Amino acid sequence: MAKKKREILHEMMQTETKMANLYRLFAGRFSEDRAFWEKISAEEDQHSYLLSTAAIYLAFDMLPEVVLLDKLEELKRTNESIERITRQYEEKMPPKAEAYNFAVQMEKSLSEAFFQELLKLKNAPDVVAVWQRLGEESIDHSKRIASLFQ
Repeated sequence: MAKKKREILHEMMQTETKMANLYRLFAGRFSEDRAFWEKISAEEDQHSYLLSTAAIYLAFDMLPEVVLLDKLEELKRTNESIERITRQYEEKMPPKAEAYNFAVQMEKSLSEAFFQELLKLKNAPDVVAVWQRLGEESIDHSKRIASLFQ
C-alpha cells in the first residue's frame, strides 16, 4: 500500500510540474496574459512542492486510504496527455480560446477526479488539509483561466 501511495504522490507531483510547464509556455506565447500565466505557473510549482512535503507522511502511513489508490492509471494517462499537448503546443500553438479551454478542462478534471473525496473530509488531519488546499486551488485555477476568455 505504501508503495502505491508513493507512486500516486510522484504522479501528482508530475501533474503539477507538467501543468506549470504548459502555463509557462502560455506565458511566452500569449504576451497579453503573461503576468497571469507566470503567476499560475508559480502556483503549480508550489503545489508540486507541497506534495513533495507529504512524502514524510507516507513513511508513517498517515495518508488516508481514500488518497487516490484507485486512480493511479488515470493519473498516468492525464500526465501523458498534458505532456503530449504541451509538445503539440510548442510546435504550433492553437488559437487562444482552444489553448485556454484545455487548461480549464484539465484543472476541472483534476479537481473532480483526484480531490473530491478529500474535500469532503471534515476535521481532517494536517496532511489531508494540504490535499484539500490543492483541490480547492485547482477549482480556483479553472475559474480564473475561464475568466480570461469569457
